[in-house]
Amino acid sequence: MLKNLIRKFRLYIWTTRDDKNFYSFVNKVYPQSADTEEMVTLVDFTHLGFKRWNIQLLCTLLGISSVEKRKIIAFYPSYFFIWNTFQSKAIWILKKIFNKDKNIFKLMNVNDVITPSYFSFIRSKNKKYTFKTKEDVLSFEYSNIKIGDLVYDSYLKENRKATVDIHSKELELIINKACFLMDYYNKEFCKHDIKEVYLTHAVYLCYGIAARVALSHGAKVFVTQNTRGKELHRLSIEHPLQTPDFSSYPATFDELSSPSLCIEESRKELENRFEGVINSSISYMRQSAYSDISSTLTCFSEEYDNLLIMLHCFFDSPHIYKSMLYPDFYEWAEDTIDVALSSGKKVFIKEHPNGMPGNDRIIQELKNKYKDVTFLDKKTSNLSIMRCKIDCVASVYGTLGHEFPYKNIPVINAGENPHSAFDFCYNPVTIEEYRSLIRKVGKLDKPSLKDKEDILKFYYIHNIHNGQGVNQHINKSIIEKFQPKAEYNGMLTVLEELDLSSFIEASKTSYLSVR
Repeated sequence: MLKNLIRKFRLYIWTTRDDKNFYSFVNKVYPQSADTEEMVTLVDFTHLGFKRWNIQLLCTLLGISSVEKRKIIAFYPSYFFIWNTFQSKAIWILKKIFNKDKNIFKLMNVNDVITPSYFSFIRSKNKKYTFKTKEDVLSFEYSNIKIGDLVYDSYLKENRKATVDIHSKELELIINKACFLMDYYNKEFCKHDIKEVYLTHAVYLCYGIAARVALSHGAKVFVTQNTRGKELHRLSIEHPLQTPDFSSYPATFDELSSPSLCIEESRKELENRFEGVINSSISYMRQSAYSDISSTLTCFSEEYDNLLIMLHCFFDSPHIYKSMLYPDFYEWAEDTIDVALSSGKKVFIKEHPNGMPGNDRIIQELKNKYKDVTFLDKKTSNLSIMRCKIDCVASVYGTLGHEFPYKNIPVINAGENPHSAFDFCYNPVTIEEYRSLIRKVGKLDKPSLKDKEDILKFYYIHNIHNGQGVNQHINKSIIEKFQPKAEYNGMLTVLEELDLSSFIEASKTSYLSVR
């Protein structure tokens, strides 16, 4: 606990020698403000403790500034970024006192800061809304902008709850935060003539609302992190999500000039994943789900139809795609278990290996409720599972949607997902259709040879092609080699060895391709 607190102090509060080296580097390479007309640009500075992200931010800003001169305004939602824990609030207070982040603001010519005040929020007038169902929460709009999904996900994460209580004071607080931020961002966008916005995310209240307000004001909005391979992902009013629009994947692959070479490249990368390799496409994973093949499982029986449910983190922005059959992961998990058990299936559950604190409590609740369900250790290798008699895997979305079918195991998804444009998964569009498929586990068709070819097509577009035309130097030289909070020195050495100008040019190319 103390060691972790000291580490956070070094990241967010203390200015270390490593920080000073980065400041010196930025001062040397970052262009000074010009007298010519500049494009007003809002840039997300909420994650300055994530050093790898700062390197990526620097390269992005250098790239876009080489196209047009910029007047930078910092997006810094401060308190509204933190979560409802004592430690996060303590860090916020200390950051307000020491304000280490001002060093970056000065070096990057920040002219102004958009930072909603928590004290202004406390003094703001409460708004009362009543909801009859969870779906009412998800469809909630304010100022003619849909933000219900952002409200729902923020409620889950801030309160570490698996599902929403529509009558709770916690939901009332989240709704009032959302309305306050909507009013604040609308006022700021009316005051500043902001043409482009660069955010690290487009989820939760502080990011998602800023993105949707910006779009409503006609600004171009880009996400620079969590883009599933792309350096810059441009949002739109029709698709205000940080996940890519995958509906065009099949057509995009058909337009490639060397499809057979692309298939082989996909095959190589995917086979490497089954060997335990973590590349940029799954860089969010702390440990590969395929890294340990020594474990053996004896709980699976050849006599029964076996359903494996692969859980998601209950709090980690469930609504990152356009739709889900269920309002949240908890309702999905319970209904899947109930339907499977009532139709005579043997049910096995593996929790998400990257689950946030609080997931263990919910898993224990499920264990107490479902005595006939077998819960696997979350560190169990998926390779060990694949060697057993698994008749089907249930998920909402996730990489298993192409990994398990590639190994001849059917997957049923309970929501829109990156694989939806292909047919190698079962993608029901109603809850009744989903339940019907769960009841048929053991009798479902297994993936065909064509399905496996489609998996490789999907993998190429989603994980390889989506990163082409963007800064491959960053993907291969920074993202795959350094953790987000790694020291600057190693990354600065890479930038200098590979020539910073090549990073800037690649970032410029990326920007020009999506602007």
